[in-house]
Amino acid sequence: MNKQDLVSVLAEKNGVSLREASAILDSVFEVIEEGKISVKWDKYSPETFVQVNNTSSYRYVSDNIEKEYEQFVYSLEEPYVKVNPYGKTPLSALVKFPTEEETKISIRIKGKDGAPDIVHEFDGFKKEHNIPLLGLFPNHDNKVVIRAKNKKGVSKTSEINVQIGNPEEAEYWFPIVKKDKNFHYYALSEGLVFDEIGNLRYQFVDFGWYLTYFYKDNIFVEHTRGIHRYSLLGESIQKYSYPEGFYGYMHGMGFKDNGNLLVYGSFDGSKAIFDGEEQESHRDFVLELDIETGKEIARYDLAEMINPDRSLIVKSVFKEVGKIDWAHTNGVDYDAKNKAIIVSGRHFGIVKIDEKTKKPIWWMTPHQLTHKSGRKGDKGDISHLLLTAVDKKGKPYSKAVQQGIEKVSDFKWPLKTHSVRYAGKGIVSIFDNSGDMYDKKLYTTKNSVGSVFKIDDKKKTVQQLFLKELPHYSETGSIVIVHPKTKDYWVVASNVKNQNHTKMKDAHIYRFDKGGKEVYHAVFHSEGNWWPYMIYPYEFYSKNNWPTSQE
Repeated sequence: MNKQDLVSVLAEKNGVSLREASAILDSVFEVIEEGKISVKWDKYSPETFVQVNNTSSYRYVSDNIEKEYEQFVYSLEEPYVKVNPYGKTPLSALVKFPTEEETKISIRIKGKDGAPDIVHEFDGFKKEHNIPLLGLFPNHDNKVVIRAKNKKGVSKTSEINVQIGNPEEAEYWFPIVKKDKNFHYYALSEGLVFDEIGNLRYQFVDFGWYLTYFYKDNIFVEHTRGIHRYSLLGESIQKYSYPEGFYGYMHGMGFKDNGNLLVYGSFDGSKAIFDGEEQESHRDFVLELDIETGKEIARYDLAEMINPDRSLIVKSVFKEVGKIDWAHTNGVDYDAKNKAIIVSGRHFGIVKIDEKTKKPIWWMTPHQLTHKSGRKGDKGDISHLLLTAVDKKGKPYSKAVQQGIEKVSDFKWPLKTHSVRYAGKGIVSIFDNSGDMYDKKLYTTKNSVGSVFKIDDKKKTVQQLFLKELPHYSETGSIVIVHPKTKDYWVVASNVKNQNHTKMKDAHIYRFDKGGKEVYHAVFHSEGNWWPYMIYPYEFYSKNNWPTSQE
């Protein structure tokens, strides 16, 4: 962690410029000893970090809670309870107590208003217990039953009340349609979790602009210059700095089966030829970072694999912040069986890449302008990588359909795509934002579309399993997920104009069964001037909280 890393984080957390952040750095940063630093990011107490193996990654260290705990004697019947223990999770609590013998702890957080109890048994027999309470109701005296069972199977229980107040900001989840008996939790990329009937059950509060991702029993917070890893109670675990010259832009990230991070963004100074002119590009790299050290493991340059000089979805010389946004990467997932990553971009479609060779396996996009590739346009024709669209009998559609200019009832090329997910066995889901295209001959729809496809890597064919045009247009963001357990289709249109408040945005959340029948519909509305970028399935205390199913 160097001085520039700290300046960037301070700027993001406090909503100030880099120059302003640099000016206040000296008052918040202190070197305690070699490899150990203290940083006062915000209004809470300073956070202490220790360096990991002489890398740029730091782990968090805290002793404030332990000092409080040591002041009194606690027990199963009268445990230490700390609501919002690290100042970032106001709907959660830490429970600590000792037992005379080694016991295994289980908890039951009582539900209300039709929401079921949350029940969980923690691993291992211990004498000292640190229990996270997750999924507590706001503005409610939560009843929690704690059971301690020894190795002989003898149990003791106690019941405690945990009072939680109202969250600072008001967000509302309105169920409209509910036709099945399933009960789900919904994680928002802004650090919130709602339940099926509209209760807010988790809130992560950080400073500045960020996105959050619930992965296993941690929460990963994505900022422009790096990623911060926390426990679900908000305890800082680790900070990852991006490689020099790389910056993200908070449009999502992914995880490999070994936990390594998949992030995408830009490298300063990267250039490509657009309309005969070499110009600076961005949003066209994917990195794999080691989850333990933060070290870069692999780098994928999308502009070297496919054609960046391609005016089809948008005009390829469209400029944003002074750079060329030909790709606009916005989703990445991992095919563990075939050792490949799958990447989506708003402006190029979906590409699958072999992680060993770093070469594309296939490209899912209308069959146009694929006669060249590479940053300088000198990598050759890549038409052989294109997926051929086939019907339910495996028969290819016409040439005009392959080019994306002819309409058929059971297939549509996804356009202005967002948030690709891989569900295993060749099944890929994508949110097809659709809408206006640069090439007016492309077949598109006024409203957005939820899509699920079956892809054969060897035959390079694609068949559409699910096609649902929504009654909404989502300009950006959004996601489609095949649920890992129930296998139903989740479609989230996350950036829809509010009918009653022109400056507000809503998120519409749908669940469809395998036959395409709607079984759930809810609307998320925030009183703030923001909207959720993604919403995906969540399960409290699960070790598999990421919307991917692998073979």
